Amino acid sequence: MNAEKRKTVEHISWHPAFFEAIQLELAQYEDILQFLSELQLTIEPLRIDVVIIKKLKDVLLTKNIATIFRTDNLVEYKSPTDYLSVADFYKVYSYACLYVCQKAERLLISVEEATVTENRFTKQSTSGEPADRSKSVRAANLTGRTVSALKELSLTFVVSHYPRELLLHLENERGYTVDRSTPGIYIVKGDLFPIQLIDIRELSDAENIWLSNLDDRLDVARMTRLTREIERVGKVARLGVYIDAIARANVEILEEAIKMSKSGVTLDQVFIETGLAAKWEARGKLEGKLEGKLEGKLEGKLEGKLEGKLEVARNFIKMGISPEKVAQAAELELETIKALI
Repeated sequence: MNAEKRKTVEHISWHPAFFEAIQLELAQYEDILQFLSELQLTIEPLRIDVVIIKKLKDVLLTKNIATIFRTDNLVEYKSPTDYLSVADFYKVYSYACLYVCQKAERLLISVEEATVTENRFTKQSTSGEPADRSKSVRAANLTGRTVSALKELSLTFVVSHYPRELLLHLENERGYTVDRSTPGIYIVKGDLFPIQLIDIRELSDAENIWLSNLDDRLDVARMTRLTREIERVGKVARLGVYIDAIARANVEILEEAIKMSKSGVTLDQVFIETGLAAKWEARGKLEGKLEGKLEGKLEGKLEGKLEGKLEVARNFIKMGISPEKVAQAAELELETIKALI
């Protein structure tokens, strides 16, 4: 990888892209899962990449990446340019323990507040209770809720490089066992809560198209297949960061895929509908690469010349793109677009 490409990759928003990808991977459970991005644990910047909360405890999740899920599911993501080390594992593990402690404390406080409220109405008082006994009772209650919170936790690491050193450490030093349950998914057994490691590059497109393509090593066939799937599911607008990350990490492959595309407008529409077309044209990433397709709908560099923007807009309109999306992509007022129709 040359220096110029390394510089580009370093600025790719992999983590926001992963947040979009994992939501699509688990879209079948969108009614029972809540997704939280970069949950802050303390005043200091201690954050968990993704927390997935299962709102209905009794529902069984059969998706391959979610079989270990419980109520609170913590996910740590490492981009294609990063690696999961032994130190990373213990850092995230400590976050999981902190998460459990905080949840137990919140639950206990809510119970205590409810008890105080109830006592007000019943005019009962515990003020005569010895302080030591009160503290010991609270400690016991907190312990019970901590144990319960541990039983509701799972921990997932998502990587692009098989962490051989870490897994050997867990087996040899911690006495854990690591089983490859399905391609790309390794279940770590021996802890108080279930742990899994997902190697994106071992996942199949058939089962996990969103995660398996969150990579900087795509080929033309996979890039084309991915864009068709994006169009098929009809969720282009919510995938802007995901598409931008993949495109920036696979610039040459994207350009080749556009040249070879037999689907006509699929790749181009994906960029228009996510609002990335104008941005990429301004960067010069796609300059001239769409020439001859759709009668030059991205012609020019959008350097601010009105005539150039109007020409882009006219071509978008011919494709049947909505006025609102045309206005956004061409950087023109909506009224101006309507006047062209």
